[in-house]
Amino acid sequence: MLKESLIAELEKIVGKEGLLASSEALRAYSYDGTTSWQHEPDVVVFPASASEISLILKFANRYKTPLLPKGEVQTSAEDLSPLTEA
Repeated sequence: MLKESLIAELEKIVGKEGLLASSEALRAYSYDGTTSWQHEPDVVVFPASASEISLILKFANRYKTPLLPKGEVQTSAEDLSPLTEA
């Protein structure tokens, strides 16, 4: 789970309208097109520019936060699940 301060930092990048963090809002992003994979993300961001994408990637690198990019059509997130080092 991301700390509130980190979520606030992401909100500064994408704005309030470009970030989902409530459990209710995240539920729609907790599964893919299959029935075998389900995981509620900590946060979902909607970057509106290449600059915002760059800042999000820098954020993820700085805090060692795994990312799962998702396009408009994606049937299986299993193949894209971020891995964390043990």
